[in-house]
Amino acid sequence: MANFQAVYYRATDGSEPVNDFIDSLSAKRQVVLDNQIERLNMLSPSNPHLPFPHSSRVEGELRELCCHVGRELYRVLYRRS
Repeated sequence: MANFQAVYYRATDGSEPVNDFIDSLSAKRQVVLDNQIERLNMLSPSNPHLPFPHSSRVEGELRELCCHVGRELYRVLYRRS
């Protein structure tokens, strides 16, 4: 079965705010977020979500990916399409 592929939100002006935000972080924080997003890419239709506390449902198909860096918590909203 095919795995998923994360695609960042693209605004009407062509910018990718989530990707830009991740790129603005320190290298350590970028690695943590990129690794969690890569975990999403390894999911399959038979295993569609990361378990809590790594991911949780917000509303409907909207989910949040939780990324901890020390005491800091980053949340990335996503949905499958």
